[in-house]
Amino acid sequence: MLTILLIFSIWHGFLSIFGIISNCLLIYLSVFKSPKQIRVYATFIINFAFTDVVACFMDVFVAFRLVPSSNNFVLFYVFNGLCQFTGLNSCKIGLSILQHCIPHGLWSLFLSFFYRYHILTNAGMRRRKIVLGLFLVYIPSLLQMLTFPFCLLDSEASIEMANQFLPNYNFTNSTSISVIDNVFSFSSMFTFSHICAPIFPLYILIFIMRRKIVSKLNESTHLLSTETKAIHNQLLKCLTYQSLIPAIMLISVILYLLLQFGIVLPNEIIEYSIIPIWLLIPCFSPFTYICFVRPYREVCKRNLVFCKKAKVASTQKTYRFESSAGFANGQKSQVSTIQC
Repeated sequence: MLTILLIFSIWHGFLSIFGIISNCLLIYLSVFKSPKQIRVYATFIINFAFTDVVACFMDVFVAFRLVPSSNNFVLFYVFNGLCQFTGLNSCKIGLSILQHCIPHGLWSLFLSFFYRYHILTNAGMRRRKIVLGLFLVYIPSLLQMLTFPFCLLDSEASIEMANQFLPNYNFTNSTSISVIDNVFSFSSMFTFSHICAPIFPLYILIFIMRRKIVSKLNESTHLLSTETKAIHNQLLKCLTYQSLIPAIMLISVILYLLLQFGIVLPNEIIEYSIIPIWLLIPCFSPFTYICFVRPYREVCKRNLVFCKKAKVASTQKTYRFESSAGFANGQKSQVSTIQC
């Protein structure tokens, strides 16, 4: 068990730190390196990246293991992250913050597609309206974050329920464990429905708008400049790949359902894997912009080339220094021999 816990703790830590660094890089690029044509749209990029930074940080903070009790609709959360040193209440809050990032990312993706279609059919949109739109779609996620902790029990009650529903598990010495004893309570139902219910309707709308955007771009070929059309195509490609990445979440959902309905026997590896698999989404999402938005890609390329040249120059300088030192020592040794 300790070996499995260690492996998944390293997994949580590595992916979380990697996600934080990559999303901070995207925030820097969108704030300081966005060309004039996409400075307004960069508001969406910053929103995506900041949401993913928060999700990655909260993951390494809680690093929880999800243990469903099959056929009882009781969910146990075992926290193995940094929050176990700051108390169970901090684990509950961290879990709530982490989970509220999931639907907000999806709503933001829908809004960004709507924005791309809007500017092709209407006048441009001011940054203030975009911020207002992002705030409006954030309200349900905010309510979810504020209400979810109230459906989680304290550690003593959770351990008692674990002994009742999970007799093969030993959580006696665990102080960082919580449970949802009634998944049909308002706060838990609101959380799970808000995370799961909008997925299919929003994805249908997203792909409908994508089709309309492509059609509009083809119709407006003679009206748009080559540069403007290229930027539209780049951002559309980014959004398309970004909309496909969350499909990874289906793996986590399937694993959870297999355990919840007793289709597979309780398995520690599956229980530990549910969240780390989802964590791949905020880790790789920023690369849809870093790789496909040309100004961002060029900045990264220039810095990589600069670092490579600096390394080569440093190596050559060190080699010349060592060669000179070796030559000087050789001369000195030769003079000493003559004197002797």
